[in-house]
Amino acid sequence: MDGTGVWKLTEQGKTTVLDDPCVSQAVADSGRYDVAFAFSRLPKPSAYPVVSTLTCPLYDLTAFAWNHQYYENVDLDILLASTMSDDRYSQSVEHFSYASDCCDGIVDFVTFMATISTTFCRWVNLRRLTLSIRAGLKPWDISNIPANLVPFLDDTNPPFYEDVHVSIPLADADEMLWPHEAEHLRAEIKRLMDPDDNLPHDDNFQLMVAWEARHYVTVAREVRRLAEQLQALTEFNWYPGGPSVDALWRWKIYRTSDEKSRVVRMVNGDLSWNNCATGNPPSIPTLVGQELVYYEACYDTSPNKA
Repeated sequence: MDGTGVWKLTEQGKTTVLDDPCVSQAVADSGRYDVAFAFSRLPKPSAYPVVSTLTCPLYDLTAFAWNHQYYENVDLDILLASTMSDDRYSQSVEHFSYASDCCDGIVDFVTFMATISTTFCRWVNLRRLTLSIRAGLKPWDISNIPANLVPFLDDTNPPFYEDVHVSIPLADADEMLWPHEAEHLRAEIKRLMDPDDNLPHDDNFQLMVAWEARHYVTVAREVRRLAEQLQALTEFNWYPGGPSVDALWRWKIYRTSDEKSRVVRMVNGDLSWNNCATGNPPSIPTLVGQELVYYEACYDTSPNKA
């Protein structure tokens, strides 16, 4: 992808997507195998020092979309460190997309976002970051755990049927819970959605709606913190629950017009899922460039769309 663009073979005889022999061996040792990837690159500037023995042009990676699996689950920190901390990409990559559903390490959402921030803080030109990592996140904020957790709504994995790809309706939740738990859930939904309305919620009410309302402020706060560290970032896309859950929480980041300060003015998020009012979200695409633009135009799921 970068360097000479020459692919290497590991000792096991498998090709890797990186052309650095040391990195290639680390990838082989990790037990990772790739499902799909896409990238774009540009030739390095003519002023860049080139080793005279090289006959191939050198490139800068500008966009990289990566969807992979592991043979075994790995810790979140190891996963990020082994795949995203290469300084060769920190100056040139503007768009990075990453999907994996094989991650261990139960951490709270705030810690997860802090880990992401630390990993990408040196990527000075990163404008768009898309992540779909099934990380077993729970609870949302370990420093501020509610005294009485709300069933379904306080899980960081969204209330979603993965096998049939739809949000869990309230009636189904009632059947899964003890009576006192179901009552607690309905009371919190009422508080979130219509505290002044005495009418009970319909049994078909989708728990995803209340899940978004309950955690919007927390996610917005952490996205703002991420944007303050990544000063070129204008879009953060998060697939909560990983690739197996058809839900996308897309965040737009608005900054001041001063190119030097790039102060975050506001962030705005929009959660979409299968059969929601705004339409089905796209699955995380392994695409970059014009192919990605066309793919997203077919869905048109961006925040503030007309």
